[in-house]
Amino acid sequence: MSLSPIVRCGAVLFSLTLGIALVGCDLLGPSLPPRFRITGYWEGELQNGGTSNLQLDLAEADGEIVGYVRIVTEQAILILNIASGLVNPEEKTVSFRAEGTVQPSGTKYSYAFEGQAEWTGYSWGRLSGEGVCTYGDSEYSFTWWAEKTAP
Repeated sequence: MSLSPIVRCGAVLFSLTLGIALVGCDLLGPSLPPRFRITGYWEGELQNGGTSNLQLDLAEADGEIVGYVRIVTEQAILILNIASGLVNPEEKTVSFRAEGTVQPSGTKYSYAFEGQAEWTGYSWGRLSGEGVCTYGDSEYSFTWWAEKTAP
């Protein structure tokens, strides 16, 4: 059974179109990252021997970070305001300090975060790094990561 010239021509045209589309996609390669912005909601973990839930609500303006940090441990929920923070868009790094006082004890907490952003294919969707927590007369180091869950 022979195909009509119209069907053969349509099949060849379809094959050529598909081939050009596939080559075009391959030539374009992965998308380039857009401007580095960290504004949004982030969720992850803070680890220091144990694991705590970490939530960040970050806003960036003119290279400065504002917002809050929420840390959920087995013993407590800490909600700390970001007292200071900076973004370095060229190096894709963040640095911020969150502070607060736990009631009724009156213990002051300070968490200093240093982190690097990771391109996840579609956005700057992951932050990770190290930090130091100071509370009362104690201090400990921790590692952390968070993934962007909403803009």
